[in-house]
Amino acid sequence: MYRCILSTFMVMACATAAFAETQTGETSDNVYVTYRTVEQGNIDFVFDQTAFSGQGWGIIKDTISMPMNLDSENMIEVVTHNGNLLRLNGTPRAIGVIELQGPENVTKNVAGFTLDFSGHNDVTFVDGTHPIFEIIGDTLVIEITPTELTITGDIRFHDAAADMDIDTSVGTIGYFQLTATTDVTDVDAAISPERLPNNSGDPGVLELPGADVIVGSLPSIWHWTSGGAVNGMRAYSVATTSCNIGTQPLDWFVGPNVRHPVIGQNMYRLKDGRFQQIGQSWLKHGFCALQQNICSPPNCSPVCGGCCAQLGVGCSDPYSANRNGQFSNLGPKSEINAHLGTNLGNHAFAAGHPTLRGRIIVPQDELDPAQNPGAVYFVEGHYIAQDDAQFGDLSNDNNNASYRKVNINPTSYFITGSGATIRERSAIHAWKAEDPNVEITEFDIPGEGHLLLACRVTDNGDGTWRYEYAMQNLNSDRSARAFSIPISPASIITNQGFSDVDYHSGEPYDLTDWVGTEGGGSVTWETETFAANPNANALRWSTMYNFWFTANSAPVSGQAEIGVYKTGGPMSVSAAAFVPSEPLCPAPELLDGEAGTSFADRAFDGFIDARMESDNGKSANLGMTSFTVHFNTPMENNDGSSLSAASFTVTDSSGASPNVASISTEDSRIVTVNLSEGIHVGEWTTLAISARSRCAQDALSTQIQVGFLPADVDNSGASQPLDLLRMRQALNGVVASPDEGVLADYYDIDRNGTIQALDLLRWRQLWFGQANATQAWEGAALP
Repeated sequence: MYRCILSTFMVMACATAAFAETQTGETSDNVYVTYRTVEQGNIDFVFDQTAFSGQGWGIIKDTISMPMNLDSENMIEVVTHNGNLLRLNGTPRAIGVIELQGPENVTKNVAGFTLDFSGHNDVTFVDGTHPIFEIIGDTLVIEITPTELTITGDIRFHDAAADMDIDTSVGTIGYFQLTATTDVTDVDAAISPERLPNNSGDPGVLELPGADVIVGSLPSIWHWTSGGAVNGMRAYSVATTSCNIGTQPLDWFVGPNVRHPVIGQNMYRLKDGRFQQIGQSWLKHGFCALQQNICSPPNCSPVCGGCCAQLGVGCSDPYSANRNGQFSNLGPKSEINAHLGTNLGNHAFAAGHPTLRGRIIVPQDELDPAQNPGAVYFVEGHYIAQDDAQFGDLSNDNNNASYRKVNINPTSYFITGSGATIRERSAIHAWKAEDPNVEITEFDIPGEGHLLLACRVTDNGDGTWRYEYAMQNLNSDRSARAFSIPISPASIITNQGFSDVDYHSGEPYDLTDWVGTEGGGSVTWETETFAANPNANALRWSTMYNFWFTANSAPVSGQAEIGVYKTGGPMSVSAAAFVPSEPLCPAPELLDGEAGTSFADRAFDGFIDARMESDNGKSANLGMTSFTVHFNTPMENNDGSSLSAASFTVTDSSGASPNVASISTEDSRIVTVNLSEGIHVGEWTTLAISARSRCAQDALSTQIQVGFLPADVDNSGASQPLDLLRMRQALNGVVASPDEGVLADYYDIDRNGTIQALDLLRWRQLWFGQANATQAWEGAALP
C-alpha cells in the first residue's frame, strides 16, 4: 500500500511500500504507466456535532454512508508510474441525503453530492450547482493498494453556505472517507517521458502541455433508419462531448479555416471471441465551441461567453447525435492526415442514399440478435485536431478516442448506452475489458502514428488453438498494408481468415480483402503497395482489421510483423503478440486414403474399392479420377520443394497407367491427387507416394491399392468363383440380397435396377471378359 497527503489538493508524490507495479519492455523512448478505474464503493460522512454548537443549522445524523454512482460522467481513474501517483481524475457522485436541521426544527435535505478529483485547488460537495461543503486540502490522504482505493479528508462548510444563515467560519465540522475497489484497465500503457512533471522522471502530477482534446462522453445514439433498413443497412450517429484537458485553448474555427477538429464515429461487435469493427462514419467538421463543464467542473476557463472559436482549458463542448449525423457537416476520412491533424477545410460531400450517406452504416444482419446470439456492441468517438496533433510527440493525440458499451433493441434496432463512457481509450480496449485473457500491445510507426494490436488464443481442446488478432490504426497516415505471424515448418495452419470494415458514401478506397497465405515460415495477410494502388485497402486511421487462424500448437510470446503502406520511413515494424510455439515433429505417416470425393467412415487399410467411394452412398463411383490422402504432418517433396505431383506416381496391373495430372492441398496434409483419366475397370491401380516430412524431413515411401472390380460380389478384394456362388445363393434366397446402396450394385451387374438371373449371366461375361459387360460400370448401356 502507498499513501499520499495532498497539499492544496494537488496530486503529489507518494513513496511505495508493499505495492509495486511490474513494468515490461520499458525503453528510453517511453514511460510505462498503469491505469486503474474504480469499480464500486461508498462514501461515509462523519460529523462532529460539537462543531455545530450555536449554529442556526445542524446535522441530524452523525454518520451517513452513501454508495457511489459511477457512470460516464462520474467515474474515477487512477494513473500510477513505478508506484507513484501521477493522476487522480474523476467526479464520483454519492447517492444519498444529508439532513440539515434549522431554526424551529425546519429541516432541509441536501442530496446529490459530487466529489471532484481533477487536480484542482478546491473540491466541493454540491447540491446541484450550489456548494455546501468543501474539503480542507491539506488534510486529504489517498491510499492505494492493487485492489482498493481509499480517500479521506476533513470537511467544512463552503463559503456559499452563508446564504443559508450558516456560520461558515467554524472550521472543521467532520470528515469523509471514500472506500472503493479498483480494477487495472491497462498496465504498461506507453506515454512519452515529457508528460511526467517537469519533463523528468520525478513523480508528481501528470502534465498535458498544449491543447489536448479527448472524448469525455458518448451520451446518446441517433437512429436514422427507424422506419426500417435501407438496402439491408442501418444508419446511426453518436453524440460526442469533447473536453480540452490540456494547458492551452484548443482551436475550433469554423471552415473553411482548417484549424478545427473533425469527429469520427465507429461501431464494434464482440461475438464468439472475435472483436470486429462493423461500421464507420464520415467525419463531422466542428464549429462553435461551447464552454461547458462536464469534464472538470467547475474548472473550465472559457475563452468567451458562449459560442467560441476555441475550446477553453478544462472546458467541454457537446455535439448531439443528430447534429453529428447531419449530412452537410460530414466530410470524408480521405481528406485528413490524422498524424498531422490537417484537413482541407472545405470538405467533399457524401454520396449515396440520403438516409445512409456519411453516417455509421451497419448491415442489419450484423445487429440481428437471432444471427448474433450473445454478441456485445460498442460505439466509439474519435477527435482529430491540428493543434492537438502538434503535441503528438507528447502522446496528446493518442488519447483522442473513447468508447462505450451499447444495447441493441432486437425489434426496432434503436441503440442505447449501457454503462460509462471509457475515456481516452480506443474501442479495442473494450475487448480486454470484456475478456481479461486478451493482450494489447501499443506501438508506433517511427516518427509517425500510433497503432494497437490485441490478441487472444483459445485452446480448442483437440490439440489445436484458435489465434485471434485485431489491429487498430489510431492515427497513422502511413497506415499498414501487411500483417504476419511467424510459424514453424511443423505448424499446421487451418481456418485462416480476415475481416475489415467497409468504406462508403464515395470514399475512394478499394474494398478488396487482404489476401492470406501460409508458407515461408509465416502466416501473412497483405494488400497492394501504395505504388501499385494509392487507394488500396490499407489499414487507415480510426479503423480496425481482424486476422485469425487455427494452429496445432500452444501460444508463446513472439513478434508480429506489420508492413507499412506509405513510404517515408521504415517499411515494417514489429509488435509483441502471441504466436504458435514449435510443435512436435512426428515421423510421417499416411493416416487414411480415400478415392473420389467422399471420405468413408472406416480405418484405412491400404486398399480402396472404387465402388465404395460414391458421392451419394448408393451408386458406384465410376471412372474414378482422383484420390484424397491424409498425412499426419505437413509434407514436402524429397528435394525440399513444396509438395507437388512429382511425389506421386500411378501404375495399373493392366500396364496402361493413368498419369498424375495435378495435386491440390490446403496445408500439405490433406492432398487430392488428380488423374489424367479414370482408373481401369477390373484392374488394381497403385498410387505410390514418395515424400518427406516438412518438419523433421523424415522420408515416407508408401502406396495405396485401388481395385475397380465390379464382379467382386462378396467385397473380398478379388473377383473369383466364390463370388459366383454368393450370387447364386442370393438369387435362390439362401442369403438375402441387398435392396439398395453400394452392395446392391455388386449384385446388379448390368445395373438395370433389378437383381435377377440375367445378372448371373453378366457376371460370367465379366469373368471371361465377354460382351463388354464392363460398359455398365463405366456408364454405358450393355449390348
